[in-house]
Amino acid sequence: MNSVITSILFLTLTSASAFAPLKINGEANKIAVSSIEAKSIFGGWWDSSDGDASWVNQGVMVNVPKQTWNYEAQLPSTFASPSFKRNFSLVDNEAISFRISANFYDEDGNVITQSVNDGGGAFNIAVYNAANEQKISTLRIWVNSQPNGADQNTQLWATVNGNDWQYSVSGERWIKGTAKLSSSFYIQFDKENLFSSYVGGSDSITPLATNIDYVNAVKNNLEGVDEVFFRFGASNGFTEDASLVISEINGQALTNVDGIINDVSSPKFSMRNNLPATLPVNVPVALNIEAFDLLDSNLKYQVKYVENEFKDGLTFTPLVVGDDSVTIKAIDSSNNETTYTYNFKGVNVAESFAETFLNTTSVCDPSGATNNITSEMWQELEDAYNALSVEERARLSNAQNNEKGTKLEKAVARYEYIVHKYGYKDFMDRNVEVLSINNLNNHDEVWFLPLIISLSVITLLAVVVLVVKTRKKDKIE
Repeated sequence: MNSVITSILFLTLTSASAFAPLKINGEANKIAVSSIEAKSIFGGWWDSSDGDASWVNQGVMVNVPKQTWNYEAQLPSTFASPSFKRNFSLVDNEAISFRISANFYDEDGNVITQSVNDGGGAFNIAVYNAANEQKISTLRIWVNSQPNGADQNTQLWATVNGNDWQYSVSGERWIKGTAKLSSSFYIQFDKENLFSSYVGGSDSITPLATNIDYVNAVKNNLEGVDEVFFRFGASNGFTEDASLVISEINGQALTNVDGIINDVSSPKFSMRNNLPATLPVNVPVALNIEAFDLLDSNLKYQVKYVENEFKDGLTFTPLVVGDDSVTIKAIDSSNNETTYTYNFKGVNVAESFAETFLNTTSVCDPSGATNNITSEMWQELEDAYNALSVEERARLSNAQNNEKGTKLEKAVARYEYIVHKYGYKDFMDRNVEVLSINNLNNHDEVWFLPLIISLSVITLLAVVVLVVKTRKKDKIE
């Protein structure tokens, strides 16, 4: 679409969806595990295998076979599903957080509290740029749980852009957690602090990396990155199976009782919806905005504007010229809700077109000696005019021609001058007469006074010459 139309039109799309509240035992804040596939949240192996993701009481579990470094489960899942259809936005979230349990097994398949090999089993958390799938950083947590389940027993390493562990932070931080089913590791990632967790005996979140080279390298990789995804891998010393259980993502608990998840997480609005700064008044607008919910993609949207109550949908009609706002609400199937206030400026569309018309035709030569208005420019203006509503076009076509009047009147005054002077198409249907040798007698005298004077002078000179010649002839005779 050309620049003239783009500067005038306000294009929006509707993203509303159907809404059917899911109630379990009369309560709207619980979701049956059977209604959500585990693979839709955590699955999709890095190699050709589909992997094995299943629900346990603690959350979503992925069983990891031996030699797991050839396998990495992906979050969000690569499987097609209504949940987790989007990557994690670093624009929307101050931090992306996970609560993870690491489970290791002996040869008989029993969960053990200490890994098979000395040095401990480990699991990786790798973060990738969603735009190009380039790895940004990896955190490896070595888990060698002590029999007493003491805290501060977990060592970590970190790497940037590869698997060579070029930045070892071993021993710098000992994070709280054990390799027991009842324990978990809280890991947080954000652009400012990178990987963070609870360390030592502290109950406050602390950045894990203190190696300045590592920190600078990761932050350099995060430049311009808006969306990320994660891959997870685990190993029981490369000798026996291991598993990872994700019990919480961004504060949303995935733990369940008898197959029922207590959904207490509200939807989050995406700040990347690119809502326009201006909206036309008296014209219905369908807002192009979307919210994201961990367990539910079947969100209901409502708007509140002028009225004191919310109305279903994302469509409303701005009424105020100037600063204005509308409140938008997203509600999930468990009746958790989030509101967002959208501030905008209301504008009259006809006035907006008039302003664009005046700016576009500002190159017009007022003397009329030179035509600086190209036919391509005029066609763009016609296209933009035709894109307006019938009511807005009528306001322009019926406006008074006044070079010192309102913005609309100034625009139509220049419009008539250009059509009249250069014979361009009268797309506003203002019945402008075009300057032409074939209709001289039909035009305002102001346009043809110089021409009439010129013709009169020529005629007078011809009469004078004729009279002089006649007198000379009479004298000779």
